[in-house]
Amino acid sequence: MYSGALISGAFSGLISAGVKYGMDGARGYSAWQWLFIIEGAATIAIAFACYWILPNFPRTTSWLTDEERELAIWRLEEDIGEDDWTTSADQTFWQGAKLAFTDGKTYVLVSSSPSRSFACPVDLT
Repeated sequence: MYSGALISGAFSGLISAGVKYGMDGARGYSAWQWLFIIEGAATIAIAFACYWILPNFPRTTSWLTDEERELAIWRLEEDIGEDDWTTSADQTFWQGAKLAFTDGKTYVLVSSSPSRSFACPVDLT
């Protein structure tokens, strides 16, 4: 998660500079509009790829070996005190949301995010 933020910060300035100086006015769109289109399209493409690549739960991941699966389940039990998945009848969406909102790490992550979201690498004037 942290390496993704670092890579994003490293490349967003380069992409912004290239868009500002190379695409401003192209096809009738301003540089900031092109930046929204390009970064939005990249985000959507990565999201679709992640849907197929990222596993839901260790128990349902087919490409893990039995040893890796048991290790992942053990780590989840150590971290949150219970297994991540038994059946869909045992764990509903609302139980998962309750686990997320009662975990202190969620609020640490949320409180660190606004400091990055106010940076604007493009000169909008």
